[in-house]
Amino acid sequence: MNKFFSEHPHQNRKNEFLNQYGIMLTIALTVLIQSFTIVWWASSLSTRVNALEDWIKENRSMPTMIHRLDERFDHLKNLVERVVKHIESEKGHA
Repeated sequence: MNKFFSEHPHQNRKNEFLNQYGIMLTIALTVLIQSFTIVWWASSLSTRVNALEDWIKENRSMPTMIHRLDERFDHLKNLVERVVKHIESEKGHA
């Protein structure tokens, strides 16, 4: 075989290193990337939860407001019905 194409002694060491540690390094790198991704995802989830909690705190009085508006609407509805009845009774007398 040609001396130019023969393997160099350092090449053998490199191949042995890759054969011995390549899979372990690949797994370690994969776990590291997944860990980083989980931390990033959890922090974004935490931010969303905090925003929703703040929104709930700000709108805690909303059920009371809705109840009050419902009462006002019922009162106005009754008032309009009384006015309509009064107008109809006035038409009947005329």
